[in-house]
Amino acid sequence: MKLIDKFEPKLPKSITVRQLHSTYFQTRKIPYIEMRLLDDAVEATVEFEFFYNKVNTKKRVRAATVGEFEIVKRIITGPSDLVYATAAKQASRISLSLSKQFNDEWQRALMNLLNKPSKNKTVLNLGLYKNNNYGIYDIEEPKSLLARLMSENDIKQKDLAFNAGVDKTTLWRHLNGTLEISRDAAIKYAKILGCDPAEILFNDLTVPIWGTTDTFSGYTIDRVSVGHSEIVAKKDLGVIKCPREIYRPDIKAIKIDSPHSHYHGQVAFYYNSNEPINLNGQIVVVGVNLKNRNDNKVRARYFIGVYDGIGKKIDLKSIDPNVYDIRGFEPDEDLQYFTDAQIFIEDNSLVETQFEPFFVAPVVAFINPSEIYSPLKTDIQKAYNEIYTQSRNQEAEAIKQFKSNQITSALEDKLGLLEDETDLDDYEIMEQRKLQALMEADKKLQSVISVAAYGKAKYEKKINIKEQVKKIKADLTAKEEAIISEAHDRITDVMENSVSPTDEDYAATNEN
Repeated sequence: MKLIDKFEPKLPKSITVRQLHSTYFQTRKIPYIEMRLLDDAVEATVEFEFFYNKVNTKKRVRAATVGEFEIVKRIITGPSDLVYATAAKQASRISLSLSKQFNDEWQRALMNLLNKPSKNKTVLNLGLYKNNNYGIYDIEEPKSLLARLMSENDIKQKDLAFNAGVDKTTLWRHLNGTLEISRDAAIKYAKILGCDPAEILFNDLTVPIWGTTDTFSGYTIDRVSVGHSEIVAKKDLGVIKCPREIYRPDIKAIKIDSPHSHYHGQVAFYYNSNEPINLNGQIVVVGVNLKNRNDNKVRARYFIGVYDGIGKKIDLKSIDPNVYDIRGFEPDEDLQYFTDAQIFIEDNSLVETQFEPFFVAPVVAFINPSEIYSPLKTDIQKAYNEIYTQSRNQEAEAIKQFKSNQITSALEDKLGLLEDETDLDDYEIMEQRKLQALMEADKKLQSVISVAAYGKAKYEKKINIKEQVKKIKADLTAKEEAIISEAHDRITDVMENSVSPTDEDYAATNEN
């Protein structure tokens, strides 16, 4: 199989490739991509659309529309690796934005092909691709992954080699595939490209999204009634990157398509395993045989919700808090008491009631792709050291503040300080305020609190996270208890040896 690169229709002799203009800037359409499996190789076809001025090829075209020009397509066909290399260069020359979109669409097209059943339906095409015995872990080679990242970052070979501190010849051999990319080289490249080094060595683990659900309201499709939180199977929903930590061959993904819900756009992952475990109170995907409302035919239907019940018969409640919201609701003759409102809310929250599912699986993760896979990730990764240090410092500050509040609160409780002075007489209020003033004036206590009993805060680039985690424990340590006891003894001693409030003190208190 050879690479074929041609224009249709053929370019006139008077037109050069440099005189062509991509339609992408007018239409925002990405190149057409088609793939098919031939024996153990993938044949790919990519079509780019261009236009040129039919009348005067030297005339500027910025203000003109595509309709005033001749349309021509560049069609690249052949082995997928050769087609990708050629098409990726063309996409990057047109636009950096198009380059990223092209790479994403290429990955989706490849995964859609490999996840289809083979001709004899004994295995997926994935099992035939490159005689692949290790599933989606071995779809793309490191050389292709590195080339893609370079294209998306619009960086040339010489610039990457210089900034990464790698010899130009070594980088060329990495991209050519004649030299395996080492762990050390991947780390160097990743720092410049703003990615995880694993993204250079291993392709993303992507799985198909098989269905969508609206967690807020139901609707009808072709006279078939769909309940809220019911999962509807659909074709061509694309694929989603699956975090390596949760990936298993039986991982499945569904998308929340519910504009009125805060879950909108998120993807839920669960395992396709029907384990007999207690899932009460957990978010699950369930399968149940239910009748259609229009024709009473029983069919397998799938829902997402909160598992409620123990035993064969269960209730499934909505995961969407909006269904509980009754703000603006006015009671009528049928809804007059609190119990009526409670029943009304509970009824609204139910997806299905008292049914026996044939499939139950807990949801293991919700992911918002627009946030996790945002282009901003690359810029943040490039500033790794600075941002990582800042994030850990904020955690350390929050831990320190929590401990300070915890120590102060424990001492106030030990001294008998009350939060509410409503039921206290004037003398008791004076005593309370005096205790508070003594606490604030106790320099030793305040010194300890200011560093949360662990010495001066040192915000360095390397922070011992394990030690910081220990400090957040709810129970006070023996050292902290000793600090509180010492402060209690000092303050109590001052209180016992101080002069009692006079009538003038009471009068001043009443005036305040």
